[in-house]
Amino acid sequence: MDFEQLLDRLWGFDYECFAHDTLMVAINYRTREERVFHNSGPDDYETFLAQENPILMGYNCKSYDKYILKACILGYGPEEVKEINDHIIGGSNGWDYPFVGYCVLPPIWDLFD
Repeated sequence: MDFEQLLDRLWGFDYECFAHDTLMVAINYRTREERVFHNSGPDDYETFLAQENPILMGYNCKSYDKYILKACILGYGPEEVKEINDHIIGGSNGWDYPFVGYCVLPPIWDLFD
């Protein structure tokens, strides 16, 4: 894969979590195409990952967004995702959360680093 092909796969993403809603917005670096995932189920995420084969980038996504993404891929509902959000925001680490299930995440590039 050359650098141009890599740029085609690059998507910026960010999550917002609320008491009864989760929202992920992903924007393709090259085309500026937007994908919005509002309370989406695992099939929506799996379709996006299979079709786009994305490399996701975000700010501080290594410590937060990737764990929210993991929960959404595993089928956690908005209220359960909010618990994970509160766990992380409260000062704990996402890797300490007792997730039920396993999934393979796409490559994630944290711009904070």
